[in-house]
Order: sequence, then structure tokens, then C-alpha cells
Amino acid sequence: MGGLGTCDSPTGSIDYYGILGLDPDATDEDVRRAYRGLALQNHPDKCHSSSAADMFKTINRAYDVLSDPTKRTAYDLHGEEGLHEIAVDENTAAAEAFNSSDTDGGHIRQPGGRP
Repeated sequence: MGGLGTCDSPTGSIDYYGILGLDPDATDEDVRRAYRGLALQNHPDKCHSSSAADMFKTINRAYDVLSDPTKRTAYDLHGEEGLHEIAVDENTAAAEAFNSSDTDGGHIRQPGGRP
């Protein structure tokens, strides 16, 4: 298990597979196993390197993307840009839910139409 290959991928975005030392055809179990090993090895409480916190955040971000089927597919197809599109879609959905007819300027309407 290698890992922390922070070089860019061919799409010009961060290579999350390289960070975890994986190939793109890695299974979910491979992703989990690689993450656990690197997270334990690079945890800021155990690794006293000045860059440990940043390495740990990078490892967590790679795991967040590769362990979520929707994010992983978007990343595989479009790199970082695909992940940004998912974030925009999620924010739009949240805003629409907030502004739906069940709310009144951020106040949930009580039965009878009174906030």
C-alpha cells in the first residue's frame, strides 16, 4: 500500500486514487483498507510532522470522494469539476427545500398558516 501520491491526474485534478495508493479499479474494500492504514499512519496525534494535519485532510478528502458511489462516478468521469457540479446541485436542492411553500422566510409554518 503506497499512498500520498499527490500528483495530478491526467484530467488536471487531484489524483485521489494516487493519494490512497490505489488503481481506479479498486473495490470499496480496497478503498476502505487503504484509507484506514494511511489515516492511522498520518493522524496528527501520531505523526508529529509539520504537514501531518494537511496530509490527514487530504487522505480524508480522497476517502470521502472514493467511498461515495455518486462522488466517485462524478470524479471518474469529470475529475474535480464533476465534484463541483454535485456540490452545486446539492446546494440548489437545499435552497429549494428551504424556500419551498412549507417555509416562510426561514420560519416553519404552523398548522393554520401562522409562523
